[in-house]
Amino acid sequence: MSRKPARRLSSSVNTSPVQESYSPEEPQALLDLIMAKSGRSRTAAKRLVASGRVSVAEEPTTMATLMVEPGTTVTVHRLAPVAPFSHHLISIEWEDEEYVVVYKKTGIPTVNTAHKDPHNTVMYILSRHYKKSNPAAKLFMLSRLDKSSAGFVVFAKTTEAKERLARRWSSAVHHQRYALVVEGTLPTTEAFELTSVSTPGDEEKRGRTATRTETVVRAEVQPLTSSAGGNLHLVEADVVGSRIYSMRKIFGDNKLRIFGDIRYHSRFYARDQIALAQTELELMMPHTGETVRLRRPIPSHFRLLLAQDKRETGE
Repeated sequence: MSRKPARRLSSSVNTSPVQESYSPEEPQALLDLIMAKSGRSRTAAKRLVASGRVSVAEEPTTMATLMVEPGTTVTVHRLAPVAPFSHHLISIEWEDEEYVVVYKKTGIPTVNTAHKDPHNTVMYILSRHYKKSNPAAKLFMLSRLDKSSAGFVVFAKTTEAKERLARRWSSAVHHQRYALVVEGTLPTTEAFELTSVSTPGDEEKRGRTATRTETVVRAEVQPLTSSAGGNLHLVEADVVGSRIYSMRKIFGDNKLRIFGDIRYHSRFYARDQIALAQTELELMMPHTGETVRLRRPIPSHFRLLLAQDKRETGE
């Protein structure tokens, strides 16, 4: 049996709790339908429509004279729809009733792991947005990125949705591709594989999604170009099947450091960022079977960073 694709939420959909809903038996003006079905006076019905709380076929409207066809659902919400989500470091890339995928830029953490600024996180800012239309709204993190890197982050809107995707993550994630500038000596100029052991004490524990056993994480690495000095390399790395892991650890365990990553003793420093950005996420949504493909280009400045090696070595 074929699965019905998830309905993408438009920015205008009202997600606040439903107060009442009804449909006309024959073509009828919206104002007249509300008066007939709810018992409101004409003045009260006009005020309700003008408030923005009324949706026709899931699209909010303030047009009281709109003709509603038989079978069309008119919904009255408890709250008016909020303005579309907007933030200079976060953008909503894909969304339906159960999941939301955002792209975060460098400069903002996914969650408050450092205990420094709890209100300046993707989790807090996105949660506040949803609570404006539904005070009971919740978000559950399924992946995360550090403040110093950019990429896609997946959230679930219910406990059931979180558990459903978490159980199937290894088979649901087809690609998690990243662009990186790394320091060190590559084992080859051709594609190669890196492995690292992920334990409950690594990034998983800090993300509060600790695994019970050690797992081997594999990254397929494709070299793209190298610096004149031969010590800096622009590469792409694709990790399949791992939910929360550290790209820093994968490369660090193999004697390759990400540009700007002081934690793993990079020779270069870039304030609040390292040369790590996710360029692709391909994920099959478990509730519909739909495959979501999201892509971003390699940051243009990554290639410019290779010139640092030339200046450092004097070549």
